[in-house]
Amino acid sequence: MLDAIIHQHKHDSTDDQELWIVSQDISKAFDSMDLNMLKLARTFVHVGIDQGVIISPLL
Repeated sequence: MLDAIIHQHKHDSTDDQELWIVSQDISKAFDSMDLNMLKLARTFVHVGIDQGVIISPLL
């Protein structure tokens, strides 16, 4: 994917254009989430959690 973006930029851009790419690993973003805040957010949104969803047992 990244290679395709770089290739497309080289093809479409002029010599003076820069390409900036930022990447962030968010795979562990929810490992440290406060469950009380998650429960509170769920009540404000008024949307339940489906049975069998991976987060169901925690709530």
